[in-house]
Amino acid sequence: MGSVDEPTRHLRMARGAPGVWKADVVHEHVELFAGVNRRGEPVLEQVPAEMLEPSRFRVTATPGLAWGCAAGDVLDVHPDGTFDVARRGGSVAIHVTGRLDQSVVDRLRDEFAPLGATVEAPQDLRFAVVTVQVTHGFPAIERATERAIETATRGTVEWHFGNVYDEQGKPLNWWSPPES
Repeated sequence: MGSVDEPTRHLRMARGAPGVWKADVVHEHVELFAGVNRRGEPVLEQVPAEMLEPSRFRVTATPGLAWGCAAGDVLDVHPDGTFDVARRGGSVAIHVTGRLDQSVVDRLRDEFAPLGATVEAPQDLRFAVVTVQVTHGFPAIERATERAIETATRGTVEWHFGNVYDEQGKPLNWWSPPES
């Protein structure tokens, strides 16, 4: 596990000239608090991120388990993995859970393609995450989500916004212009 001050780095090695290996891509990650397990132990999700300064990161992918942020957000990350959003990147996170199969993920991709969204899911399809710019508006985002999951899911798939409401269910309103 990497610390907040020292993000984990993963090098993918690529073959350069014959017999020479070179670092092709450096991936930085930060570990974000995603809850507690059944034993009461903290669960940390490793999320791709760009380190901006010690303890400050721009996440480059929307977390699947750690809620409250989306790709493009700048986070101030505490040693325990909890975080504060320092600056929003303008993306809405949608978490899709339940009995997913590849057809649900494909429908999400089809419905969100016109909005330029990113749809990601782990290989085991435990969940899917959609990252879409808030400028498309909530009605369009909600329609695309509902269309994607309505057929063939028969109530076995749910979706939730991952960075729109606080823990009490109140809108965060980060997308609204500040009042003057």
